[in-house]
Amino acid sequence: MLFNYDDLQDVVENNDLETGTTVYHGTTKRLFPPQFTKFMVANVEDTMNLRAEDVVGDVADKWPKTSFSEKAVLQAFIDAWAETYCPITFHQVVNTQPYTITVMDIEDAK
Repeated sequence: MLFNYDDLQDVVENNDLETGTTVYHGTTKRLFPPQFTKFMVANVEDTMNLRAEDVVGDVADKWPKTSFSEKAVLQAFIDAWAETYCPITFHQVVNTQPYTITVMDIEDAK
């Protein structure tokens, strides 16, 4: 579902809406790149392990072994990289509610 307008008048003016048509409105929620980097540390470690096992076999089993604090350093690096190089140009719409277009809405948009 796309939410492309800032106010109801814009919706009515830019669409061929009739009285009784249902549209939706909601609240814009800003998103941040680190919201999309969760579990990346596990992905990095798993990929490293698989590639090492491809090269040397089972001797690389359970490698790399990293502590919680070492994982935190990698997560911080990934988050900082995402913040710096992956600007978000979209947003999430929450608390969506239906609204039925009225005769008054149509008249106000003219």
